[in-house]
Amino acid sequence: MRRALLLAAALVVAVPGCSRCGRVGGRAPELARVLPRDAEAVVLVPDLGALGTAILRLEQLKLASIGAQLQGAGSASDLAGGLALQLGVDLRSRESMERAGLDPSRGAGVVWLKGDDAYVVAGVKDEKAVQDLARRIARDRMNATAAAETEVDGYRMVTFSRKPGGPPMLAVLFQERWAFLSGGKAAGRMAELSAVGESAALATESEFQQAMKRVPKDAQVMVRVPPTSSRSQRGAMHGAMLSLSLRADALAFTWVQPWPNTEKSLEVLTAQRPAPDLFGLAAPDAFFVMRSLGPPSEMAPLWKDLLGELGRRRVNEREVALGDQILQNLKPGTVLSLSLAPTVNLAAGVPQLDPRRTNPFRYLHLVVAGEVKDPAKAAQTLEDIPAAAQRYGAIIEPSDRSGQTVYLTHYAQGEGANLALVGDKAVMAAPVSRLDETITRAKDKAAAEGLAADPAFQALFQSPLSFAIDLHRLAESIRALPSSAWGVGGFAMKATTLRWMDAIDDLRAITFRAGYADGWVEAEVQVRIQAPQ
Repeated sequence: MRRALLLAAALVVAVPGCSRCGRVGGRAPELARVLPRDAEAVVLVPDLGALGTAILRLEQLKLASIGAQLQGAGSASDLAGGLALQLGVDLRSRESMERAGLDPSRGAGVVWLKGDDAYVVAGVKDEKAVQDLARRIARDRMNATAAAETEVDGYRMVTFSRKPGGPPMLAVLFQERWAFLSGGKAAGRMAELSAVGESAALATESEFQQAMKRVPKDAQVMVRVPPTSSRSQRGAMHGAMLSLSLRADALAFTWVQPWPNTEKSLEVLTAQRPAPDLFGLAAPDAFFVMRSLGPPSEMAPLWKDLLGELGRRRVNEREVALGDQILQNLKPGTVLSLSLAPTVNLAAGVPQLDPRRTNPFRYLHLVVAGEVKDPAKAAQTLEDIPAAAQRYGAIIEPSDRSGQTVYLTHYAQGEGANLALVGDKAVMAAPVSRLDETITRAKDKAAAEGLAADPAFQALFQSPLSFAIDLHRLAESIRALPSSAWGVGGFAMKATTLRWMDAIDDLRAITFRAGYADGWVEAEVQVRIQAPQ
């Protein structure tokens, strides 16, 4: 099966693009009419030519070349060229696909069936050329040289076996300028699988039609998980669609799905307006910034789950009420930032940031800032937190820092996240030096700096839930680390790390956004690409 579906594998070697590119509903309607709605999963490539252009863009990334070298190829182009040689068709070239008999503009699809069988559907321009392509794949990849041609319901089907009359190793059926291709068990079912009626077609499935309107217009690949799939789970993958696209400036993965529960359960992904601008409290040297515009009170039913099983067993009703009180008193717009600690010690390699075994604030500096509705109630909550923290092995004590009351935290692994209330701004930060800086910024009403002020991310931060990882700022922070951060003899580790930093310097940032609207959850991850200088 693996060899029989080599073409299928090639069709889904996709790379991805941006999310706010527009909405459309009419892409690949003809392709969707020959694909079933009740498969385990369906991959759609609306235009093989557009996919080929995306692959060429991918080859230009330094990271792609590194990945290819790890596979033994000299470059990403060499790796793709080797695959093209095995297939007998180069998916990077529209002309090559047309010479192989394919019609790139009509697209292609891969259908996974229950039981892990699969087959490929592709637009056909020249049946004879596609048949020759199938013959070469059967001969070279499966040692199947015995060909037999039959007619099924008026359509021509060619099967390839290892001996005359033997079980088909590969079958291709031609139907109205489409080729249905498969190996293994599915090869003996091509007549059945190709007979997709209108009522069973993916194109007529209402949720698929709605999903197509929500994925980016320029997506080169879409993956549909129908509600009937065994992989479909309510609240997770129920009727979901993932799209991938690659533009010159971004590699993007977009996920949409209808939410089967009540709208109330997803208010946390609905932006509340107006919301305070707290970006001025984010650390200027942060490489990670996250913002939530949903109502914090809607996190109340979920926060115990974040504690894990042990936490749920230990938490009492008073502590539940305290957690709810904190969330109920917060306004939307909470901002979180992370910075690389300048005193980080990487001598032992990449740390495991498990707070039970190591102190994460030795490696990362944290700032969380939110605006409260009732400062007096927030002050009382801060006074109640130390008693609750003792049950979890933490010591939180009030202290005075330049006239400002703060609550300093310690636990078995060292300093924890410290707390303060500055007017109507609730602040949590670590280490204490970072808390002092944030208090000063709150009192001075400082303007946003660094990542939080970067115009490239301002639209992103208007989403209900979003974050950005600035890879360039992270790389700069790593390069600025003193020699002591790498330990004795750490020059080799530093040199290797910096070479990796140089190898990915054409990747600008990783961003995430999520929201809920009109009964659908939409989420997107982008890997932003640095434009050539």
